[in-house]
Amino acid sequence: MPGPGNVGERVRNLRLTRRLSQAQLAGHDLSDSYISLIESGKRTPTPTVLRMLAERLGCTPEYLAEGVEPEQRAHLEVRERHAHLALLRGDPGAAESGFDEVIARSDDPDLTARARWGRARALEELGRPDEAITLFEELREQAERDPSRASWLPPVIALARCYHTVGDLGQAVALGERAVSRLQQLGLGVGEEYSEAGRILLLAYVDRSDPARAHDLGRRLLHPEGAGDEPLSVHYQRASVRALEEGASEP
Repeated sequence: MPGPGNVGERVRNLRLTRRLSQAQLAGHDLSDSYISLIESGKRTPTPTVLRMLAERLGCTPEYLAEGVEPEQRAHLEVRERHAHLALLRGDPGAAESGFDEVIARSDDPDLTARARWGRARALEELGRPDEAITLFEELREQAERDPSRASWLPPVIALARCYHTVGDLGQAVALGERAVSRLQQLGLGVGEEYSEAGRILLLAYVDRSDPARAHDLGRRLLHPEGAGDEPLSVHYQRASVRALEEGASEP
């Protein structure tokens, strides 16, 4: 798992483990007072100094800087892919276990975000929608705080589906309508996202005994406007351009 603390704490812990004094670690290139400043967190070592310290402490510069060895990071990347494949082949239990390991051990924000998304999907597949909702809500909030890093559309669509599952039709409709509206703004009245958001919203309308809206939405799903004969990739490309112009990352 990631090394404890910050750079200075890792330097100090390894120095003590190797039974080196600050002067011995400093050698002829650095001063023991500089080592003391690094260990106390008052100085941040440059990449060159990190390499020197790592060589003397018997570790990698990556470990000192981030607390994770390159081999461990690669292992977690592979573990996340395997968990995703487990989810695809219909084994959400194995997927949840794999994603849990990645979340617990990773210090990479992007990898952790992918694992949290995968865990939420696994929880949904395991029939634990309330737990999935909690995690999807966190992912939605994170995406809405920083739309340049992640789209809020996937968690919103997932939340609409989960809220429908638990019988909260009000939330399912509100989130479904929000997703459909955003996709239409982006010119994506076709594609997997629009079909899924529309499917959930249609079910919620029917369960809420709202036949007029259900009929209108059903018609639009069967006969999407502007679909034409263009490949789906063209629609996604246009939607991406529109989103980038707005400073967001979706779809």
